[in-house]
Amino acid sequence: MTPEQLKNSILQLAIQGKLVEQRKEEGTGEELYKEIQEEKKRLVGEGKLKKQKALPEISEDEIPFDIPDTWKWVRFGNVVNFSIGKTPPRAEAQWWGNDTPWVSISDMTDYGFVESTKEKVSINAINEKFSEVVLKETLLMSFKLTVGRTSILKMDAVHNEAIISITPHIDYEYSFRNILFYILPIITQWGESKNAIKGKTLNTTSIKNLLIPLPPLAEQKRIVEKIEELLPLCEKLK
Repeated sequence: MTPEQLKNSILQLAIQGKLVEQRKEEGTGEELYKEIQEEKKRLVGEGKLKKQKALPEISEDEIPFDIPDTWKWVRFGNVVNFSIGKTPPRAEAQWWGNDTPWVSISDMTDYGFVESTKEKVSINAINEKFSEVVLKETLLMSFKLTVGRTSILKMDAVHNEAIISITPHIDYEYSFRNILFYILPIITQWGESKNAIKGKTLNTTSIKNLLIPLPPLAEQKRIVEKIEELLPLCEKLK
């Protein structure tokens, strides 16, 4: 087994709930899912989140493998909020400058961090072309061409239309963000994709409908800790 195969095996075990033991005192994915739905209702009521159209129920035929009884299969769009970026018109210099970093897929690395960008946009672009600046520590994922590449922002920034910024509705010490950081590159390969000129691409609907195995928050934290203990060993093997 190569180091890369070992790494993939570790992440597959994490997704299947086989990397750490389950603990009854930590609750269940079902309980967490209900908390998330209550939080979404609160945000909608406060005008901080738009009410979304109900996503399809998950059928038995869709489920790719068994997960622990304490976990729950959920749709990605039901547990996180995500936003697609923009590219200001290239021919208009007023939108480009040295004010705010603008992330493209080439600025991202697999399971990495975005600490700098090749390009920046102007204050004018931020005020007129982008609805908001994406905050430091937000999870990014590419969904066009290089599908499923994940990186974490290390500064406030904006990004292009091939990338989504992801915010879990409920998180605990970034545990949900971090587990998505590691498992989305695998999970996105299950989504409905279509051929693009230079590769594959997902769309908003297929992103929302992605299936996510949801452990309770405390277990998420333990899974991430175990992943981050084991993956450096794979790098040493290289």
